[in-house]
Amino acid sequence: MKSKIDVADEDENFEKMGLNISGCSEIRDVRGNLTCGQAMLCAYRPYGIALVKGCNKTVRQNIIDVLNRSSERLFNEEEFLTKYGHDMASITMSFGYCFFVDHIVCSDEDFVPELTEDGMCFTFNSGHNGSVLRSLLEGPDLGLSILLDIQTNESTLGQFSSGLKVIVHDQKTFVNRHDGFNIFPGTHATVAVKLRKHIRLPAPFKSKCRQEKLPGIDTYTKDGCIYQCIVNMTLTQCGCRRPGLPDPKGAPLCSVQEKECVDYSRKHVNLSACSLQQRMLRTGV
Repeated sequence: MKSKIDVADEDENFEKMGLNISGCSEIRDVRGNLTCGQAMLCAYRPYGIALVKGCNKTVRQNIIDVLNRSSERLFNEEEFLTKYGHDMASITMSFGYCFFVDHIVCSDEDFVPELTEDGMCFTFNSGHNGSVLRSLLEGPDLGLSILLDIQTNESTLGQFSSGLKVIVHDQKTFVNRHDGFNIFPGTHATVAVKLRKHIRLPAPFKSKCRQEKLPGIDTYTKDGCIYQCIVNMTLTQCGCRRPGLPDPKGAPLCSVQEKECVDYSRKHVNLSACSLQQRMLRTGV
């Protein structure tokens, strides 16, 4: 959020909002007039120079050099995305309109934050609290109905456009962030979904479908297998885990020091070992 990124170190909200993340003090002497959030965005994002006024190649490299010189991984990407990203409370509080099946009132507390490689996502009806809301019929009055403040003035960089990415998925499964559909600001979208069950044949049939367990993922899917392969390759090649992906317990988070290794490892993953899942519940729009 721009309002968080622009908070100066001397501002009382810098500490109150938890914006004094690891690495802020270490790069203080080389970031000039940039705030900590601006400096991290300058060094961390490929388009940082275009996004941050006062960020140029020299400043960017100086920040990266300081982060790289330390024996510790100073820049924590997950911490940066969590502390400086959007929160569901600010997105929903402007309207206060959230209902499920027409009469069940919901709020920001019903949305579970989930960190991904691209930032923070918020999941409704995740089942993390042990209960799952159900609707027997489709339609806007029988599902989730909500008004959201997109806060386009707070965005720094979107993927091709501003707005929302909506993904409807089963509980306890790996979510491919490339699925779903987009909703643009200032629009009213009504979407009906249907649940489909797929049963495929295992080996020795040609499909060779599997239904095994993946570390950190409750239900096997091909998407989950692919990302698990990426995680494993990164851990083997770079000795760290990728932000926002299923992670081996205890593995350190990859930082600026491992960027080249992380990029290289992703391009050299063998994905042929991942087959379709034997049983799958898929929600279609």
